[in-house]
Amino acid sequence: MRLTIGKFALCEGAREDQYPDAVSLNGERMVDVKDFLRAADAEPCARGNRVTTLSFRVVRGHDSHRAAMEFACLHEVEIPDSGDIVLELEGDGSTKLELTNGELKNVKCDEVFGCATVHTYNLVCSRLEKTT
Repeated sequence: MRLTIGKFALCEGAREDQYPDAVSLNGERMVDVKDFLRAADAEPCARGNRVTTLSFRVVRGHDSHRAAMEFACLHEVEIPDSGDIVLELEGDGSTKLELTNGELKNVKCDEVFGCATVHTYNLVCSRLEKTT
């Protein structure tokens, strides 16, 4: 699976033999709870909004330990803060899924070991839609 935010690739998929791991996709409907003074029960109230959170981890190989350290230090500042998130599902035919109004909540360098880096991404978006 290839994942992008705007035109920036967070995970290249089959193009670079780089695949997301620990993928978590969570759809949530926003609900407020009205607490009335002296009422026996509170009243849930659907706001009509949806939010989707997407989390995943990527392990990347680099040419050297120095290159891995440099990538670990600079990668977070290179990623755009926002943009549409596109998931390209590879395999028998290609399917694209789009999460609109994407925001990068955080990215964490979990580990640098040898010539490899491990990053975890957390994104918050609107509703997931199939585009092709």
